[in-house]
Amino acid sequence: MRFKTFFLAGSILLGLSNLSFGQGTIVGSKHDFSQAVNTWNFTAPVAASYQGQICLPCHTPHTANITTAGSNAPLWSHQLSTQTYTLYSGYKFTSSQHGSSTQTQPDGSSKLCLACHDGTVALAGFTVGGSAAYAASATIATFNGGSGVGNANQGTDMSTTHPISFVYDVNLSNNDRHLYNPSSTMSGVHGGTINADMLETAADGTAKMQCISCHDPHNAAGANHLLIKSNAGSALCYTCHKI
Repeated sequence: MRFKTFFLAGSILLGLSNLSFGQGTIVGSKHDFSQAVNTWNFTAPVAASYQGQICLPCHTPHTANITTAGSNAPLWSHQLSTQTYTLYSGYKFTSSQHGSSTQTQPDGSSKLCLACHDGTVALAGFTVGGSAAYAASATIATFNGGSGVGNANQGTDMSTTHPISFVYDVNLSNNDRHLYNPSSTMSGVHGGTINADMLETAADGTAKMQCISCHDPHNAAGANHLLIKSNAGSALCYTCHKI
């Protein structure tokens, strides 16, 4: 499943001096928090000795936030959101035979993404060595005056965003003729199927579509928008969708 790769990459990053891997690198990407544009990571309440680090806003090598973030938390250090979201209910998705029947409030690794990307949690709200989260400061919706973040600020209304946290399996692809079978269709990402390379195993053993099904927070592919592969010619979209 996709999350195994995500977990290993997130953990390994903590011990690497060269942060590049695969064809891309987190250095210079939107998640390179050492860049000066990330003013929230260079000022109080972030302690001077921790300012400008790339990994620390999300990960910590010790005393990780597993209790709060759950098992899908690769040495997690950031405060999570407590929001309830308006979920996607667009074309055909409301049918009991389609994704809405298994869709839940965002769970798994998507909860980690929304810790910053729903715009309600302080970007500097991460812990160090198990200490309390830093005091409230700028969110992704407000830092730099709220400019330049674009779609990075998802907000809590996800009704117009590609759905997440729903089961994508052979039953769904059989009921929806516009989806490929995830168990037999190759992903074009890591040499495996959609199920193996793009979906995340939930606590109940089901395979779910999550944020990391399309995005890689560590930018291993070096694709635009932190995608897991280029979407030139809608290639990423057509991995799962057929017309």
